[in-house]
Amino acid sequence: MSRIRIIGLQLVTLAVLIGVWELIARAGLVDPLFVPAPSAVARAFASVGATALGGLGDTLGKTAIAYALSVVLGVGGGLVLGSVRRTREVLNPFVIALYGMPKILVLP
Repeated sequence: MSRIRIIGLQLVTLAVLIGVWELIARAGLVDPLFVPAPSAVARAFASVGATALGGLGDTLGKTAIAYALSVVLGVGGGLVLGSVRRTREVLNPFVIALYGMPKILVLP
């Protein structure tokens, strides 16, 4: 199947899903407070779009910086722990103790 045809089918599928979502929301089958219609979302985005995009850009920038720092520090720390025997012997019990910590505690 050609790439253009696949993209066309994906777009049609997306349009059908958004249309079904709109019909379900307008029919009152879902609470609009929790699942608003796509048209309501578009109207709300039009009024706060510039502010929201500015905040999104700021958040994505900070996330990219945090990711780069974590990769550099994580890879660097892993290389040090893996290649310097004395450091590995000293820090290994602490690393093993961290395995038992629920990951949700360090995610935020």
